[in-house]
Amino acid sequence: MDMKEQIKLKQWAADMAEQKELGMTNKQWAEYKGMSVHGYEYRCRRVRKAMQDIIDESSSRELLPAKPISSSAEFARIEVKALPEENTFSGINVRLAGSSIHIAPDSNEEHIRLILEVLSNAQ
Repeated sequence: MDMKEQIKLKQWAADMAEQKELGMTNKQWAEYKGMSVHGYEYRCRRVRKAMQDIIDESSSRELLPAKPISSSAEFARIEVKALPEENTFSGINVRLAGSSIHIAPDSNEEHIRLILEVLSNAQ
């Protein structure tokens, strides 16, 4: 995929996220942006397909054949130290290319999905 296509898909993904954040329907969003609802839904399909292609590609690269475990295998012992109380938090931190995103445990499922969609298209 060329750079021009990537930029276009990133903008379309940002539009999708903004539409969900504003709570608009596809029809309302399309009218707000001055386009047809069919054109907007086409863009959504293109973004989802690009993300699925990325997921499929990364999944196929990460799959490795299983190696048989020898009968003498042992678990390694590691020491886990608790963090001081003031440094602990719950949730998920994602660090990518110098940026950091914190996802709280009570985060909206749709927002998490959109964040993951955008990250999968980020370079």
